[in-house]
Amino acid sequence: MSLPGILKNVYTFVDILQASHSQAVAGWDNEALDRALQWAKYCQQIHDQSCGKQYEGELSEQIDKLASLPWSLGNHTVGLPLLQHATDTLCTVLMQNRHLPDKLFEALLIKTCQNDSGDISENFIKKYSILSQAKSGALLSQAIHQHLHPAACQLPLAMEVLQTYATLVLEHISTVLDHIQHDKRHRSEKLLRKKLHKIWDGKHGKDIILLSLTMYSPDCTRFVTGRSFILNTVQGWIGGDNIRSKELWSCNGWLLAHVAATHSSFTQHYITSLTECGDLLQPHYPHTAKIPTVQWRVEDPSHMSYADLLERWRHLFSVESHTEGYIHTSLATLATRNICNVWRQISRDIGIQLAL
Repeated sequence: MSLPGILKNVYTFVDILQASHSQAVAGWDNEALDRALQWAKYCQQIHDQSCGKQYEGELSEQIDKLASLPWSLGNHTVGLPLLQHATDTLCTVLMQNRHLPDKLFEALLIKTCQNDSGDISENFIKKYSILSQAKSGALLSQAIHQHLHPAACQLPLAMEVLQTYATLVLEHISTVLDHIQHDKRHRSEKLLRKKLHKIWDGKHGKDIILLSLTMYSPDCTRFVTGRSFILNTVQGWIGGDNIRSKELWSCNGWLLAHVAATHSSFTQHYITSLTECGDLLQPHYPHTAKIPTVQWRVEDPSHMSYADLLERWRHLFSVESHTEGYIHTSLATLATRNICNVWRQISRDIGIQLAL
């Protein structure tokens, strides 16, 4: 291609990059995103092909002249070095733009994840870490929404951002497990578990992993491998004095209820844990009460209180699922232990009629 043709195409990319800094991305669709990425890829190819060639100096000089135009590119400067990292620059700018539609934000993350090789690499953690900076505007708007409608979301971070994180985790793990060679599978699974441990221990990591267990794609087979691996990993932490087991059952009750609604094996573990917590509660009858009432107390402050236990059972009954019958039967069975027990009190406070 002639030099004027190359310069015209570079101009097109810089124009797209300028738009990626603005509110214009709010009107983008998947086709617009794909075109933008294709132009970025083209510019990188122009840079790579010009390296060491006789025309490299002239090309660089002509591209530098484009910088004299009144661009609005933030900290970026038009020049041959910009072309070298065109794709990364474009993706970073888009992910930092709060006006980018959520679906395109998620699609962009998935596209960058799919570009990775099948083996585990630190690129995944790097991409995961930059997400904390992305969509700050969305976080702000969600915070305002939660202030006006506090019951709308019971998670500490904007749901749309958590869903993006969870999608990235699911996509990466599924991609690796679906394409890894058999002789490398054991090692890759071991590395994946380490990655999950690292995410779990990070900020909002517990919510992200639990949310990943509740997410389904319209293509039902898309996340099956990754979700199954995460579920087995999480359930492997359950039992004994395992610190991760204790952390798991102290997680957000709303999320735990949704995981239980999705996976019956998890439901059984969760109810067992709640049963153990309830059995630690002891009845207390205040002498000052005019009407005989019972209060449920726990000797160790680190154990779950009656209020917390009640809230978790409320969450379980508030989610429609195929495990609803099992949950109802479990509570009814617990309530038959004796006349005065915490389980009958919970059923009354929730408003559940038990056939005892």
